[in-house]
Amino acid sequence: MYGEAQERHNEYLKHAMQLTGVKSEAAFYRGSKACSVDLVDGQCQLIPTLDGKGSWGKHQATEADMRYFPVGASDEEIQAAVLECLSLSK
Repeated sequence: MYGEAQERHNEYLKHAMQLTGVKSEAAFYRGSKACSVDLVDGQCQLIPTLDGKGSWGKHQATEADMRYFPVGASDEEIQAAVLECLSLSK
């Protein structure tokens, strides 16, 4: 599964770089914000990256920073939760 996931990621990255006009992976990631997604008690939990490097130490997200949506959420609900979470990310 790792190989398949890596291949999908590379395709996503290539497509995202084309859409944004970015020429290198480094430039793409420099301008990106991130959040992680976990499945917790039947809900998807979005955790913003608060320091741009994985949120270690004093930069860890609190419960107030996290956003949730149900597994069967509509595209609009997912988009709203992701955009809100990314607005907190650095």
